[in-house]
Amino acid sequence: MNNTTNTDTLPKLTCLVTGRSRNSNIKYLEAKALRLGVSLDVVINSYVSRDALKLLRSGKTIEQVRTELGTAEGFVPSTSAIKSEELLRLNGKGKHS
Repeated sequence: MNNTTNTDTLPKLTCLVTGRSRNSNIKYLEAKALRLGVSLDVVINSYVSRDALKLLRSGKTIEQVRTELGTAEGFVPSTSAIKSEELLRLNGKGKHS
């Protein structure tokens, strides 16, 4: 039996702040959605990388974080109003719930 993971089926999370992406685990994301009382889509579409989250928690604005960390090549930041408080609530280990 082949125990390798097919990365095509893993959810890909893209940081709303930097545009950088990473694969995740669906069971982890489902558990997080349940814990936060939101849908799986909300968790996936509200992802913020650990480095960006640390800077937001330190009081920096989204624009300051983007300047400090840079953004992924070709990333076009969303023009919709992103609320730092909501991103902090949905990311991390519940320190801002």
